[in-house]
Amino acid sequence: MKYYVDAKAVSFGDGSEKHPFRTIQQAADRALPGDEVIVMPGIYREQVRPVHAGRKDAPVVYRSAEPLAAVITGAEPACGWENTGGSVWKISVDNALFAGRNPFAEKLAGDWLLPGIAHAGEVYLNHKSMYEVSSLEEVKAPQMSVYS
Repeated sequence: MKYYVDAKAVSFGDGSEKHPFRTIQQAADRALPGDEVIVMPGIYREQVRPVHAGRKDAPVVYRSAEPLAAVITGAEPACGWENTGGSVWKISVDNALFAGRNPFAEKLAGDWLLPGIAHAGEVYLNHKSMYEVSSLEEVKAPQMSVYS
């Protein structure tokens, strides 16, 4: 069976080509060994956890309708940035964005971590991970960290 997914679809599609699912997870909930999930171009902000595994002779296949045109990401765009002066900008986001699990509230610990703050969340700017600091002042006057 083929299931279709389109991020621009209405919420109550049946997975057919004419009425695709809106999320990849909706297809992953139904796909069985030998099925194919065809994902239309778009950005899918979701975590996908397939319910059923495929078999060697009948895999569950997930593919983009157009190569490299379907993007699955856990990242959320942040809008409403405010300039704090100079080149430093800030934004506050509502905890509702995290759907019950705020990764920035989860502090990580372990001897494998470098000294400083460590959370399960991460912020990226221009595809580069940013270092976390405790205050706006530390952002405005950054210090180079050297670890041996």
